[in-house]
Amino acid sequence: MSIIGNWLGYSVHRRRLDKFLFRATPLFHGHVIDIGGTSKPRGKFRLNRSEQVSYVTRINISAETAPDIIANAIALPCRERSADTVLSTEVLEYVDDPARMISECLRCLKPNGQLIISAPFTHRVDHPSDRWRYSRYWFEWQFRSNGVSDYSIHAMGGAWNSIAHIVKTSILKSNQFIRPWLALLTMPLIETLTLIDDLFINDSDQSDWTTGYFCIARKPGLPDK
Repeated sequence: MSIIGNWLGYSVHRRRLDKFLFRATPLFHGHVIDIGGTSKPRGKFRLNRSEQVSYVTRINISAETAPDIIANAIALPCRERSADTVLSTEVLEYVDDPARMISECLRCLKPNGQLIISAPFTHRVDHPSDRWRYSRYWFEWQFRSNGVSDYSIHAMGGAWNSIAHIVKTSILKSNQFIRPWLALLTMPLIETLTLIDDLFINDSDQSDWTTGYFCIARKPGLPDK
């Protein structure tokens, strides 16, 4: 049953998030600040040094995650205009002041640097500090409020993907004795739903039911002298 356990442990939402992160790999370059980063990533995407990435600074509020710097995301201990890329996945829902976190991320970026950020929308509450959910309109509002006009906001799946995510997560949280059998019974359905979702994700009515959003925002360059 280890195959079933591995399948259940890799959520529908995380799988879609990993897909977007792998697509965004060419955007990571220079000094990358990973807010909420850990020594052991939760999904399959790994952010490490490479020909493009000179070094990665992982910042987390929890010492248990073995970050490079222990700090709060709403008060980053980074110099202004010090990073080429800032990454933050699934952190925004836990912070006390989400708008301030966005501002802090942009403050740390160099001109024309890129912020890559994701947050859940249709997703269970998984921690007492999990207090917020964000629509595409919230992200648009925050980017524009911070003077960012070059951005893209992507729904990480649509209605069918959200249904699959809810069913799979519910099975993971079910009684341990019936969990493997529920997984075996529903695996074909869940995988079919995610495939169907790929056909409808461009439908705006469907994408409004997404499990979350993946955003890329470019900080404005310096004004011409």
